[in-house]
Amino acid sequence: MWVKDGRLHVHRMDASDDEYDVEAPTARMAAGEQWDGSVAYVDGDKIADWLQSRPADLRDERKEHAVREWLRALPQT
Repeated sequence: MWVKDGRLHVHRMDASDDEYDVEAPTARMAAGEQWDGSVAYVDGDKIADWLQSRPADLRDERKEHAVREWLRALPQT
């Protein structure tokens, strides 16, 4: 995810052709946890607990491969 033209731009790692913009993301946010489709907005004070409560699904071989490919494609600085 990154900000592009004032919108949150999402490029899914597990489906490389799936990209979309989230218009006015702050209008969708609420205290705690708020979902907008498959995107979660989490209060910064609660992010560590929220992450620990999530399933460790990156152990899936397909997702691990997607993450490795995404990291490999990042610009070298």
